[in-house]
Amino acid sequence: MKIILVRYGELTLKGKNRSEFERVLYNNIKKQLSEFDVSFYKDRNRIYLEIENENRFEEIQKILKIIPGIHNFSIADVCETDIEVIKDIALKNFDKSKPNFKVETKRTHKMFPMLSQEVSKTVGAHILINNDGLKDMKVNVKNPDQTLNIEVQEKRSFVFHKNIKGMGGLPIGTAGRGVVLLSGGIDSPVAAILAMKRGLKIHCIHFSSPPYTNEQSLQKVKDLLSVLHNYDKDIKLFNVSFTDLQLAIHDHCWDKYEITILRRMMLRQAERLAIRLKAGVLITGESLGQVASQTITSMNVTNEVTNMLVLRPLITMDKSEIIAIAKSVGSYEISILPFEDCCVLFLPKNPSTAPKLDQVLAEENKIDFEKYLEENPIEIIKYDIIINENKIIDKYL
Repeated sequence: MKIILVRYGELTLKGKNRSEFERVLYNNIKKQLSEFDVSFYKDRNRIYLEIENENRFEEIQKILKIIPGIHNFSIADVCETDIEVIKDIALKNFDKSKPNFKVETKRTHKMFPMLSQEVSKTVGAHILINNDGLKDMKVNVKNPDQTLNIEVQEKRSFVFHKNIKGMGGLPIGTAGRGVVLLSGGIDSPVAAILAMKRGLKIHCIHFSSPPYTNEQSLQKVKDLLSVLHNYDKDIKLFNVSFTDLQLAIHDHCWDKYEITILRRMMLRQAERLAIRLKAGVLITGESLGQVASQTITSMNVTNEVTNMLVLRPLITMDKSEIIAIAKSVGSYEISILPFEDCCVLFLPKNPSTAPKLDQVLAEENKIDFEKYLEENPIEIIKYDIIINENKIIDKYL
């Protein structure tokens, strides 16, 4: 029988809260693998997954690789804690196409009559004897073509080839809740994933401007949401129609401050949603100096509208670094589709990179923005479920 051994990594550094982190990770794994026939149990060092259908190992591996909190995992053969049985299982696992090998043993069952090094030597000798005549066959402890790992426990033991790298980080939900300002671009989906990696439970808010942004633009964001759902199936998208407010800003405010004012309105609306969601932080995809609204001065003026913490996971990254992550998580090809969101509508020729707060406030006072913020229609999107009635939001949450 095969079993998947899931290891915690960073969680082992936690003190009195460690058991809570482990519990959340355990529940997150169960949720993400709910469609599979899997038996779960855990001890202090790892989570064990027994899977009935071994043909689905590849699907399960893909999911485990992107669950925050998993350091690494292995697909192992399970056997009795008996050296003869261990030797036979190790021999069956030996890959003859890689004749340079080594055996590594970890012995947690301290009453087992052989030390870890003795187990490795005994198993290695058994493999050599039973592959006598295999070309280039030898034990190579420094640079092997393959490593056979053995874990000796009291009730049973495990034999496996490698540790498969997980996402690392902290389990989603252990760092609180946040709201991501999700555009249709490259940056914000990456910021969302990095926030989840540090344990944040997120939901997303998107700003559209129909009819200037069309259904294809919104579908693009829905497709980005489907990428985020790979990490957490509970994520909801709140689509806010900003058309009237954006037109008012465009018609009445100085165009050099148009982007700054729009960003301030987005943070105001995102903060209102975050409060309703009992979230304590806002997350954006901003990178320092990337565009006019992402200078230090611009971000300070934008931040002035909220007392809520605003996280910018990409703040020190250049575009090539962000694109590399986007490609690795599967969001890049969606993000570059040519359907614009409301941020690029009515884009001024010379937006201010160093807006002055007093001037921005004076420009904002030219419109009754509170009225627009209160009246903006909101859609809630979770997979293919869309709820259009603003009044039902709190009940739905």
